[in-house]
Amino acid sequence: MKNLKFLNLLIFLSVFISCGTSKNVSNESTTTRDANPVATQRTTEIAREGRNSAEEVKRMEARNNAMFEAVKMDSDQIRNYKSNWKEIQRLYHSRNSNRKMNPYEQMEQEDKLMKNLLDEQQYERYQQWRRANPITDTPD
Repeated sequence: MKNLKFLNLLIFLSVFISCGTSKNVSNESTTTRDANPVATQRTTEIAREGRNSAEEVKRMEARNNAMFEAVKMDSDQIRNYKSNWKEIQRLYHSRNSNRKMNPYEQMEQEDKLMKNLLDEQQYERYQQWRRANPITDTPD
């Protein structure tokens, strides 16, 4: 009999508590979501990234074309560079979906790629060119 009373009391309390907190939770989540500065900031960052992505693509294409000329790469090397670079970016984004590759990481990956792709003279020209033209976060 005591067990039955205890069980009924436990059920009553759990129903009472769950009904009472559901109102508070829904009001809190609405208020928190509306006033969440981190979510608002991330939304702003995503919008800004979308606006700048076309400019960034043009800037990187111009940089790459200047590099191809300075290093004197042939068409096969350029084609291999572009396809390998796309694969490097794809792998990076699959592992790090929340962030962009920073300039240091880009130069490190590009250096590995170029070392395998170029002959010794071309690689020396590439290193000289890279020191004079580092990858930056902001357009020049």
